[in-house]
Amino acid sequence: APPANQLKRAKKAQQRRNRLAKDKLPAASPAKLLDDAEAAAASGDPSTALALTEAAVRSLKPSNLAATDVSLLERAGVRLLELGQPDGALDCLLRCAAAAPDTGHAKFFYLAQLSSGEAALVYLDRGIELLTAASNSSATSTAASASASSSVSQELASAWCARCELFMTDLCDRPDAEAQCEAALAEALARRPDSAEALQQRAGLRLVQQRPEEALADLRLSLNLWLPLRRQAAEAAEVHDDENGAAAADPDECGLTAEQRLRCAEMLLELGELETCVDVLDLLMEEDDEVAQVWLLFGLAYSRQGNASAARYHLQKARALVEPGDPVAGEIDQLLSELPPEGEDDASGAKDAGANDDEELDEEFEEGE
Repeated sequence: APPANQLKRAKKAQQRRNRLAKDKLPAASPAKLLDDAEAAAASGDPSTALALTEAAVRSLKPSNLAATDVSLLERAGVRLLELGQPDGALDCLLRCAAAAPDTGHAKFFYLAQLSSGEAALVYLDRGIELLTAASNSSATSTAASASASSSVSQELASAWCARCELFMTDLCDRPDAEAQCEAALAEALARRPDSAEALQQRAGLRLVQQRPEEALADLRLSLNLWLPLRRQAAEAAEVHDDENGAAAADPDECGLTAEQRLRCAEMLLELGELETCVDVLDLLMEEDDEVAQVWLLFGLAYSRQGNASAARYHLQKARALVEPGDPVAGEIDQLLSELPPEGEDDASGAKDAGANDDEELDEEFEEGE
């Protein structure tokens, strides 16, 4: 047998050869790294997705970015944002904006999302300006498809809704805030009169203005545009799921994100539309049953309907999902303390037939899943 020192030398020589062979391999391109990151994210591996995205960012030259590089850097920034890395996303998108300030509206909308106050307004307005110019240019082209035109008009309507929201929140102390909100909503609805998002945004403004009748009218118009579609999609997905084991369709295809639909439920609760509120929450629960706010709103709705047992069940579920130290926990505890003691009749005079105790409610939700 060869001496131990010879084995060690042979092993080290092989390691050197392996390193040299590896060094000779062509490095993965930024595009390939981002493709692999997307695949990793889709397969539920965010740590690998993050490592690949960061590698792609490092491989892009910090200066003199070519047009292709700007596109890849923007793509990397969006991926970082989706992976919960806002600082890295901001750095990428700022580099994109510096390299291509006159083209590409999307990066400015993302920068507005990552900013606040006046800075967010500057980015948002720049994005709207660029998208409007692109929309006007495509409108003069006979090659522009109807679907593309519809998509652009919806994106513009959403941008104007975001501008209204900014003046209802960060910039609400400006003396012209209310006028800015009204002007933004007028622009949004001029672009898309059938925008469920814009109608809901206007309902929110009317609530702030203490005009509940008008708020409810707008909210009903918005609901009529998306709620039947969402119900049909949920029913179709359930049938398809049972038959083929396929994943459900994207719920956001109804025209509103989950966050926006949750806001809709909050407004319905505030306006006393409890049955419709519960309908909206049911659909949100089907999508994700681990969102504390959904359980909390359920509890509030049932409490206002006089169903103490169902309210208690949902509030307790909400309490279990709240992160330690979250101030919402105290709010939920207060709501629970205000309910009648367990075993006492609900306000309706009798216990709810389908919600006599927590075990029956648990069985109901398990069956629904």
